[in-house]
Amino acid sequence: MKRIWSACVILIFSAVLISGCGNASDDEEIGNTEPTNEVVQDVVSETVDSGSAEAGEASLDADVDQNGVSEHIVLSGEDQNQDGFTLKLGDASVVVEEAVGVDGKLALVKLNPETTLIAVPESGPSSDDATWFFAYRDQTIIPVGKLEGKGDQLIFLGDGTVTSSRVRGQILHTWFHDQTYRLTAQDEWEPIKQDLYEMNTRVKALVELTLQKTRTNKSESFTLHPGDEAVIKACDDKEWCLVQKGSQEGWFAVDDFNTIRSLNMTSDQVFDGLNFAD
Repeated sequence: MKRIWSACVILIFSAVLISGCGNASDDEEIGNTEPTNEVVQDVVSETVDSGSAEAGEASLDADVDQNGVSEHIVLSGEDQNQDGFTLKLGDASVVVEEAVGVDGKLALVKLNPETTLIAVPESGPSSDDATWFFAYRDQTIIPVGKLEGKGDQLIFLGDGTVTSSRVRGQILHTWFHDQTYRLTAQDEWEPIKQDLYEMNTRVKALVELTLQKTRTNKSESFTLHPGDEAVIKACDDKEWCLVQKGSQEGWFAVDDFNTIRSLNMTSDQVFDGLNFAD
């Protein structure tokens, strides 16, 4: 039996800074993206569960392109393993074969007052939650790409941006961070640049590691000794990580995925407390 939920949420965006980083210079600030001052609109989300998770089918009627005419939207699974799906609106359709673990649900999200998107969530391989998005204009379904995260892991601010709290980090170990995106005129998700991402992972040093003062100043800040406990506060998710021990802060660089540059050792050989998952 189909169930339909509707929710209206008013979200107020505020900038969040990582505490305890007051010693960093201006170019070491965390989360330096500028907050929006625009009025946040209501975010409307309608989710349909067909009651048939095995088939992964759902449908709803909505005026997606805001032309005053309601369209019939149908989501159907491509196989019994819920991999791949077909999305249909009237005579238009699109097939996404690379989707993995489709939840069998549809959602409508209002990106801004002029743009409503269709969202199809998936569980992905290794529980890597993600959501596929589609626009609908001129009787054509337009794929606009996939974002990591689904459900309450995605926050639609109503100003044309969306923040995912489930973006997988690319260096050091398995971790996730927030990332805000905007939809471009070419119907593509564009990440809003951010200098550093909050990590806040507590670790214990296994070997001696000397940390430098800033990313550009190689002078010694302090040294971690075996058994010392510290917090890896933030990372640029490219090369540099910020460590805090009490009131002391310092930086180390990473090559490839998890090689600590100054020691030529992998991160699991240097720190206890990191997480490594598929």
